[in-house]
Amino acid sequence: ASQAVLQYNKFADNTSGGAAAGHGIYSDQSTAGGAVSNVLIDNNSFTNTAYTLDSWAIGFSNTNAASPNTAITISHNTVSNHGRGMYLYNTDSSSVSYNDFILPATMGTDARYGVGLFDGNDNVTVNNNNVHGGRRGVYIANDFGGVSTGTVIDRNSILNQTIAGVAIEPASATGLVDASTNYWASTDASVVATRISNASGATIDFSPLISNNESVPNQAVVGFQADLSSLTAHGGGAAAQEAINLVADGGTVILSPGTYTAIAVPAGKDVNIIGNGAVIQSSSPALTVSGGSVVTVSSTIYEDTTSDSEPAILVTDTGSSLSLSTSTVRQAAGVNNSAGVDLIEVHSAGTLILATTALRVVDSDSAFIDGSGAAAADVVITSGTDPTAP
Repeated sequence: ASQAVLQYNKFADNTSGGAAAGHGIYSDQSTAGGAVSNVLIDNNSFTNTAYTLDSWAIGFSNTNAASPNTAITISHNTVSNHGRGMYLYNTDSSSVSYNDFILPATMGTDARYGVGLFDGNDNVTVNNNNVHGGRRGVYIANDFGGVSTGTVIDRNSILNQTIAGVAIEPASATGLVDASTNYWASTDASVVATRISNASGATIDFSPLISNNESVPNQAVVGFQADLSSLTAHGGGAAAQEAINLVADGGTVILSPGTYTAIAVPAGKDVNIIGNGAVIQSSSPALTVSGGSVVTVSSTIYEDTTSDSEPAILVTDTGSSLSLSTSTVRQAAGVNNSAGVDLIEVHSAGTLILATTALRVVDSDSAFIDGSGAAAADVVITSGTDPTAP
């Protein structure tokens, strides 16, 4: 069937009584004659002359879990002076993208929200929206027993909620809720954590954090045009690699203190890594730069955790370059690599640049092989292990 398109309309003051009162666009399995599929709601304006609590811009109220709505696309719409933005019930494989949900920051004690995902919404993506004000920004709840899975909430600006930017009620979500790469006007993970309420059994991943708001010109454009030039990773584990993968080419990844697993910079990607004393540990190279990538690193500890034939840092391929400063490269206690394997190896016309700031290489033999030459004068090469960065 052809896609149903609702586009370029203004919905204003839909506050009269009757069925579905207060909605701009409304559907349920009864009014639609079953589940709804392949619908585009795009470039519409939903507003009221004055703030109206009992008003919803868009509502898909399907309570039949056995026959969910599918392929609903809600994009480039503006919502203002509403008590609620929009909601989905039992809707799968759908997206809410590049919209503005602008609600009052403080208006009573009602349960207002920008985007509501209720009862069994599977694989719904909420991305590149401005979700501002209200009590809850993105609200996942369970009214009739359905549990949502595969929810992605990313690249949004989520600001000025009185309860939570992302709120998940008990027994309403399971698995991973991917809330990474959002703008919260803070890069402090402890601050952002206070803006997330999770009473379900789901796991929320909210790393990395977007460092900067969208540009002033982009603020005049509907939706949030995410600036991925600077991301802050936190929580350790694979969060550093995730941020490296997501940051814009030529951008900066800031690591919050913690212990992270190995980083392999994608081939051809240029990136600046600021470690803040973070430790990157791995049995294979803790840092790999290849495929022509140009990488600068500061204030980071790279640690080889296994006695094997792998270095802690590997730079390889023509055009690949690593500039390393104020960092430590070391072996973990008791680790002694195979003969001829150094902590830092440069292969195949790669380049290692040693800045004129403190760098410590902790190894029992020479620091570099295959093309980099001897250590620069400002590099300290010691034997044994060193638990701290200079």
